[in-house]
Amino acid sequence: MKKFIFSLALIVTTMVVLNSCDKYPNGPKFSILTKTARLCNNWELVSILKDGNEVISKVPSKTLSIDKDGTFSMADSQTALGQITTSYIHGDWTLETEKTTLSLLQVGLDIPVTYTIKELKNKTLVLEQYTSQGVYLMTFEPQNN
Repeated sequence: MKKFIFSLALIVTTMVVLNSCDKYPNGPKFSILTKTARLCNNWELVSILKDGNEVISKVPSKTLSIDKDGTFSMADSQTALGQITTSYIHGDWTLETEKTTLSLLQVGLDIPVTYTIKELKNKTLVLEQYTSQGVYLMTFEPQNN
C-alpha cells in the first residue's frame, strides 16, 4: 500500500511540475535552464511578421543583447542612400506577468516597451508586440559570434 501511495504521489508531482513549465505557447514543455538563463543572450532578428505578413526590408539588421545583470542593449542598422547607419539604445529589462512579458525600459524614458514572450528556447526567442500600427511577431536567434 505504501508503494502505491508513493507512486501515485510521484506521478501527481511530476504532472504538476511539467504543466507549470509550459508558460509560452510555443516554448519547451520542460527545460533544465531557467527562463532568465534562456533569455540572457545576444540575439539577432531573423524574421518580422506584421499582422501575419512577412516584413523583410524594414529592418535589415537588428540585434538585442539581454544581460544577466538586468540590462539590455539594442542596435538597429539600416541602409539609406548607400550609407549604413546604426542606432543604439540601452536600459533595463524585467520579466513580468508570471515571466511571460518582457519589459524593456530605455535610459531616459519613463514608460517601458513591453513584449509578450511567445517562444523561449535556447536557440529561439519569439516576441509579440501590439502597437497602433498592428501586431508584430519578431523571431530572434542567437547571434553568430
